[in-house]
Amino acid sequence: ILVAALGHVGARVRVASTAALALEELQRALPDVMLCDLAMPGLDGVSLLRQLRHLGANGLAGCQCSR
Repeated sequence: ILVAALGHVGARVRVASTAALALEELQRALPDVMLCDLAMPGLDGVSLLRQLRHLGANGLAGCQCSR
């Protein structure tokens, strides 16, 4: 529903069903906005954001990761 709603107003939406797929997608281009499920199975959203910060992803230096 969220993908359809954002697409309807002209947003370009990319979806990744796992943290690993999200990391692959984020290596191509960083988004202006990122929504992340904090309770994903496997690598959770908090760990994903921490990994992105550790990798030095430009534009994510100010992201806050907390539970």
